[in-house]
Amino acid sequence: MLYINGDGHSAGAGIVNGFRNAQEDPRYLSYGRRAHPDAVPSIYGYKVAKVLNQGLMLEAESGSSNTRILRTSRSRIAETVNKRDLFVIIGWSTWDRDEWKVGKDYLQISASGTDNVPEDRQEEYQKWLSNIDEEWYAKRAQYWHEEIWNFHLELKEQDIKHLFFHSTDSWGYAYENEDTLPEWEDSFIGAYGTDSFTNWLANSGFEDQDGYYSAEAHAAWYGFIFKKIRNGDRANRKQLTSNSKRSIITKNKVQPFTGLKK
Repeated sequence: MLYINGDGHSAGAGIVNGFRNAQEDPRYLSYGRRAHPDAVPSIYGYKVAKVLNQGLMLEAESGSSNTRILRTSRSRIAETVNKRDLFVIIGWSTWDRDEWKVGKDYLQISASGTDNVPEDRQEEYQKWLSNIDEEWYAKRAQYWHEEIWNFHLELKEQDIKHLFFHSTDSWGYAYENEDTLPEWEDSFIGAYGTDSFTNWLANSGFEDQDGYYSAEAHAAWYGFIFKKIRNGDRANRKQLTSNSKRSIITKNKVQPFTGLKK
């Protein structure tokens, strides 16, 4: 089973008539903030699932924060019985997004604004915005580096194959300190480089429309990341495309990451 999580770039936002999510289309109001159903066949994740002959579990949502991505991914993985049959692909979101609990629901907020902050949370939201500066942003990048690294170790401990990439932001600010960087092996595309989803597509000649990319761009990104899957770990790819039972893999010893040095 292929599990995809991320923000609008993984949910196919903008592919169908510019809709960011299903509920923006009057035909799919009841679908909420999930990916638009008509966009799903065009997203990179659908194409990966098809070529690997796997089912697709899509939880990416437009406007999603990393907090939501991590929360929902952990929850889905915890309730999955055959965890080692999962292949997790996540496109991590920008550092300037967060998640607030509002009643039984979760609210995604960002520095670029949101149209659904309740009136009784507006003062809190404005205060949150006022704290955002270059230092705050750098600390958020550092925070998410540690959180995502720890999640990588969790998946590795459980022998769950996974591939991460940046949707927009990256940790390039720390790239010069190569001796302090952890080893992601083949699990993170361009962690400290420029191969984020948006940068790679822009450098490949694709133009965004209101911040999102077309079906053709998703097809190109699929081709790019599938080469990483194919070349990075042929053995696991063979397991994914086979219906036979997998043998037990000895867990690798992993060392905790203590943080980047500035």
